Amino acid sequence: MAMTDRDEIERLSKAIDDLARVVARLETAFPRNDLGAPDLDGHRQSHVERIRRAQEVRGYQTAVTQKILVGGAVAILALLSTGFWQAIAEKLKGVI
Repeated sequence: MAMTDRDEIERLSKAIDDLARVVARLETAFPRNDLGAPDLDGHRQSHVERIRRAQEVRGYQTAVTQKILVGGAVAILALLSTGFWQAIAEKLKGVI
């Protein structure tokens, strides 16, 4: 059965209403700006800022980890060298 103009208008009207509900629901994911409208660009900027901060924290974590590893390596080398020199001193004690 062929659609009449009235049927087509009702179908399109329902589709527009459905689309408006979907858009309204999507807009709830965005913070509101000072005008009360969804702040689409502010939402994007928020993500950019969060990513920048996460990269900065990752840089700090890497730097701290490197310092801990270097400090640990220096401490181990200091202990080993102290033991090495003590061993040499013991060996030389009987010779000198």
